[in-house]
Amino acid sequence: MKHLNKAHSLILAYLAAAFALSSILWLFIEIPLLEYIPKLTETLMHRTGYAVIKHDDKGIPVVIYPKAGRQYNPLFIANQAKLDYTQPDKQEQLKRFLNCTDWLWQNHQLINGKAYYPYRFEYPAYKQKNPWYSALAQANILNAVYLRYEYSKDLQWLMLAKQTLAALIPDAEFRLGYYTTKGGIWFAEYPSEQPSDVLNGMMAVLIELHSFYSKTSDSLALDLFNKGYSALVEKLPEFDSFYGSKYDLTGTLASMAYHQMHIDQLQQIIAIKPNPILEKYKSRWQIYRFIPAPIQLMFNFKIRRCIAFIAFWMTLFAFMIVFRMLLRSIKYRTLNHPAV
Repeated sequence: MKHLNKAHSLILAYLAAAFALSSILWLFIEIPLLEYIPKLTETLMHRTGYAVIKHDDKGIPVVIYPKAGRQYNPLFIANQAKLDYTQPDKQEQLKRFLNCTDWLWQNHQLINGKAYYPYRFEYPAYKQKNPWYSALAQANILNAVYLRYEYSKDLQWLMLAKQTLAALIPDAEFRLGYYTTKGGIWFAEYPSEQPSDVLNGMMAVLIELHSFYSKTSDSLALDLFNKGYSALVEKLPEFDSFYGSKYDLTGTLASMAYHQMHIDQLQQIIAIKPNPILEKYKSRWQIYRFIPAPIQLMFNFKIRRCIAFIAFWMTLFAFMIVFRMLLRSIKYRTLNHPAV
């Protein structure tokens, strides 16, 4: 009985130690771990509950959605083009950049002098019906097609960039943005009659608008950036919660990956145009980032996040037990078979 009590106490001690260590390490590994799990499950099981990005035979990104299946996402294609353009000396990346921007050209719609890039699948989470459009995609495509102009010096690409920019002016049909009560513009990642106000999408649009302005000195890009900036300053306090930031204003709390993205995006926008309100929430959210993992899990419960933390905790616990057994084995062999 004495040995059983000792073993029981030892297990509890190791569980507590593993829990404490997991809580510390989780602050640093959560984001890369939860981003890696969907890719691993898709590779091993050929399916996943989360979207996974692959590439077709031309190198163009294809997203495998759990429900929508294999789809081309204009946003990811634009991002791939921008990424590849930073490595023009590599033939493979240059070829993919050209293929991706060609895809954007072939799939744009010119409506009233404005260029739109439709999503050809439904997205039920935000009630998007095929076809639908996104300010986030438009802003990223804006810079992707401008890079094609920068590369080729073909004026048709510059014209397409300006037509893509013009689509970000708010209108009643596409709802890629709306005017706030103070005259700013909130850009919609998922347009609807009742805006969901996704924060990371809005800030990404501002960053892309300023990037385009810095290259072209386009007055419309600057005007849209300034109006969007005003809307961000006006509405940012609504995205604060007691234990993190909100993903949108429908009640969805940001995962830690998106919370960190909010901090990084605020830092980029502050570098462009400082503001005490933006500084305030950037600093506050940096503090939230380091709230102990168990408290985060209680107040921002997400099933995948909770399961991953418990699995990590149990893995550390098992490692401690195995390590202790290994040390005891080495000690036993040393005592019973001393070196001559």
